[in-house]
Formats: sequence, structure tokens, C-alpha cells
Amino acid sequence: MLNWCCTSFETAVDIGVTLPQFVCLAKCNGLHPLAVYGSDVASLNLLRDEVKRVTSSDDVVFIVSYSRKTSGQLGDGHFSPIAGYHEGRDLVLMLDIARFKYPPYWMKLETMLESMKPLDSVTGKSRGFVVLSVEKEKVQSPYFEPSSGMYEIMNLKRGRTSPELLDINRNIKVSKSNGYDEKSTVMNGSTGEFREPCCISVAKNFD
Repeated sequence: MLNWCCTSFETAVDIGVTLPQFVCLAKCNGLHPLAVYGSDVASLNLLRDEVKRVTSSDDVVFIVSYSRKTSGQLGDGHFSPIAGYHEGRDLVLMLDIARFKYPPYWMKLETMLESMKPLDSVTGKSRGFVVLSVEKEKVQSPYFEPSSGMYEIMNLKRGRTSPELLDINRNIKVSKSNGYDEKSTVMNGSTGEFREPCCISVAKNFD
């Protein structure tokens, strides 16, 4: 699955994944993402409204791509889900996925916004956030539109542009026994249905 999202498992373990690659993986796993770069967040108030919207729902998840340095922690680029919002103190509850390093903790919403703005050295774009749900209409926000260009930056570290990736994927022929058909479509593990590889789907746009 990772290879179809323009990176290898070894690379993901070694250096992690970019925000566009994270979006790609979400789509490959049957989720509908709304992805926004930190540089596209116009105001703290809009971000606050979106956080309130998502944290008050049981079937939508808010994932932050942020710089640990900006938030005063060790390390740099990181992903964490938000589990709640404290309106009285304007705090978000971060469920850090590196539990060996940090337990769940509260972060000021303003700090979270600032930590989404530093540039990722791989993509040259800021970090940001992703709203995920299995239902497409659940991720549609009255406050944000998907950031433009997100789905074209799939493998810049290897020097490939999205048209090149499309050409590569069109030419790949993989046996059905490995989960792919002759048209290079990928099988959805949950439904058993075949569809386009995520790199192609994401590079085009959301469905």
C-alpha cells in the first residue's frame, strides 16, 4: 500500500511521510480527507470553529501535521490526532502517537496553528491538518476548502512530478494474484473492489 502512495515502507519508517502522502494513504484505506496547509488557515477563529465542529462529532477525526520544535518539544515534523477541545481555556487535547515520548497533553490552539506553519523540507510547503471520515459529506467544512496543489506533490524528494508519476502508474502491469488487475487498478482491502491506485486518484482530485 505504501509503495502505491509514492514511498516505501522503509522510507516511511526512516523519515516519515509528508502531508500529501498521508492524504494518499487515507484515500487508499477508504477514507475521505479534507486537507489544508497551515499557510492557508486565514485566521485562528476559523480554525477554532473547525476544531469545534470536528471534536463535537463521533464519526470525524482531526489530524494535525505540525512541527514539534515550534511547540517546544523534541523533534520536528509529526502527526497527532486531536481528541477534544477545552472551550474555556482554548486548548486542544493532543493524543500523541509516540506514547513512549509524550502522553496525551493539552496544547493552546494558537500554538497548534503556529506549529502548522513551518515548511516541510521535502515538499517545500507548510504543514497543516486533515479531517477524515468514512462519509464524504462529514468532512465538508463551512470554514475551509481543500488546499490547492496538495495532490500534485506526491514524490518531490525523488524528483518526480505528478505527470511523471501518472505515466509510471499507467505502465505498471501487476498480476491479479498480487491484488492488482491488468489496468493497474488497486484492490480495496475492505470491499474487494478494484479502483485506481491512490497516487493517480489523489493527483487528480478528491472523488
